[in-house]
Amino acid sequence: MKKILIIASIIILLIAIAIIPTWKPFSPLRKSEEQIKEDLLKITPIGMNLDDVISVIEKKTRWKIHNNGSLKSLSEAPINYNILSDFGYSITVNTPKGQKNFTKTIGTKSIRVTIGHYLNPFETSVLVFWGFDEEGILIDLDIRKDMDGI
Repeated sequence: MKKILIIASIIILLIAIAIIPTWKPFSPLRKSEEQIKEDLLKITPIGMNLDDVISVIEKKTRWKIHNNGSLKSLSEAPINYNILSDFGYSITVNTPKGQKNFTKTIGTKSIRVTIGHYLNPFETSVLVFWGFDEEGILIDLDIRKDMDGI
């Protein structure tokens, strides 16, 4: 009986260890897009230059830089890679009911990074887009959550 109790305790402990990191209070990725944006603006504020944003990104070892697998860092990226683009990023602007939504481009350069994933019940990826002006000054950032389904 004591052996069964020990095994059951170990199983419960392992399940708790697996579940707790994905539970909302323990995963900052589960915050709303607005809350994540607020957090990121604290470390990459509007007005920051491109090189400083790149430095912040490179220090975040868990963030996945979109580099098609051939680059070790953003500083090696030619301008035509989608991590550091010669184009801004696009967002869909929602309009009042009855009016057509439209797409708006933010900036003339942009960086895209996946900052992580979580299950809910499908895998959800959290992506960040930083938009810069012609001089490489941060003018806005956007958070997108993409959910993979079956």
